[in-house]
Amino acid sequence: MNTKRPFLCIYKLTKNQADASIIDNWYFKYCVGMNLEHNFWVFEEAIPANICDKIILTGESEIRNGKGLSATTGGNCSINNGNRKKPLNEKTFAEISDAGENEEDYYIRDSEIAWLSHKWLYDLITPYVFSTNENAGWHWDIDLFEDIQYTKYENSGFYGWHNDGGSDHHAKYKRKIYGVTPDEDGYIRFDNHIGKVRKISITVNLSDGDSYVGGDLKLDNSTDGIRNVVTNDAFRKKGTVIVFPSFLPHCVTPVTEGVRRSLVMWSLGNPWK
Repeated sequence: MNTKRPFLCIYKLTKNQADASIIDNWYFKYCVGMNLEHNFWVFEEAIPANICDKIILTGESEIRNGKGLSATTGGNCSINNGNRKKPLNEKTFAEISDAGENEEDYYIRDSEIAWLSHKWLYDLITPYVFSTNENAGWHWDIDLFEDIQYTKYENSGFYGWHNDGGSDHHAKYKRKIYGVTPDEDGYIRFDNHIGKVRKISITVNLSDGDSYVGGDLKLDNSTDGIRNVVTNDAFRKKGTVIVFPSFLPHCVTPVTEGVRRSLVMWSLGNPWK
C-alpha cells in the first residue's frame, strides 16, 4: 500500500488551505458523536493514475450497461423526488429553516452512481481503512464492508451537507421487506448488515483536480458553536484517499465545469457501547 505523504487533521493545514469561519447561532442538523484527536486522515496521490483510470472504466462500463443509478442514495432527499425542486448545494437545513423556507422543497443530491463489488477494488482500498483506524487512534471494531459506490458529478451535480451514518443504536441497519418496510435509507436486504452501523467512510478522488471546476470535498469539524469547514488542494488530486468517521458531516460542492469521479465505501460494525 502506498502511504505517500499522509497528513492528519485541521491543525496540519495552513491558514490559506482551511476555510474556517465563526457563525453566530449556527446549528448543524447532524452531530459529531465523539471528540477525536484526528477527525480524518489523508493519503495524498496514493493510488496511481493508471489504476484510477481503470476504476473509471469499470464504473463507466457499469453505467453504460444500465446498472447506473441517478442520485438514488439521497433517498427521499435526492433529485429523483419530484416534490423537491431546489438544490441544497452548500446550504445546511438549519440555514434553510432559519431563512423561513421549507426543507421539503430542497433535494440534497444530484449525481450518477454505480455499485461495484470487485475483489481487486476491496484489496486496493481496504488497507487504507485499517491503517487509518490504527494510526488515527480510533481502534474501532469493524466487521465488514458495504458495496463500493462509483460516483459521477457533472452539470452542477453536488452532494449537500450530510453524514453517512449515525453512531448509536438508532442508526442500526434494519431488515428491508419489500412492500412492507418504508422506502427510505436505513433498511437493507443483506442479512449480515442487520444490526450494524457505518463507522468509517473512505473516498477516493479519481479525477484530476484541474479537469473540473467546483466539486470540492468539504469536511465539517465544528465544535462549541464554531463552524470549522475544512477543504484542501490535496483532496482534489487524482488518487488521493480520504478516510473519516461516518458520522462526520461532509459535502461535495456543485461541479460547474467538467466531471468529477470518485469512489466511496463504508465500513460496518456493531454500534458503540
